[in-house]
Amino acid sequence: MTANVAHAGLSAACSYGLKVTGVPNKELQHIRRLVRSAAALRVHGRSLTLALMLDRNPQLDPAFIANRAPLQQWASTIWSKSVPIVNLQVAFDQALRNAGAAPWRQVRGPAGAVVATLQRIGWQ
Repeated sequence: MTANVAHAGLSAACSYGLKVTGVPNKELQHIRRLVRSAAALRVHGRSLTLALMLDRNPQLDPAFIANRAPLQQWASTIWSKSVPIVNLQVAFDQALRNAGAAPWRQVRGPAGAVVATLQRIGWQ
């Protein structure tokens, strides 16, 4: 029950705006710790990732939402053609050029969030 509350409440509250801004690594780590604590998962001596993965709710880990949301929104925008593809390409290329070693510091919108998220998950 507590895990459900943690997932529905805390994860949802922390994920507001993720589609556009993404969430930097340090903030994501903090949110993941809050969810683990709120879900009353045994924390002493356990890996954060492992504790969240072994929970009955496989979507408890906020990293799923944090890594999916900006990418899904970007793909949806491309698919819906609500923004000209050339504009998206220009924004993405600019975000890619600006990303550097600390991409989250350069996020200025959806394209930057996509680039930073892709870097976090190891996309090359």
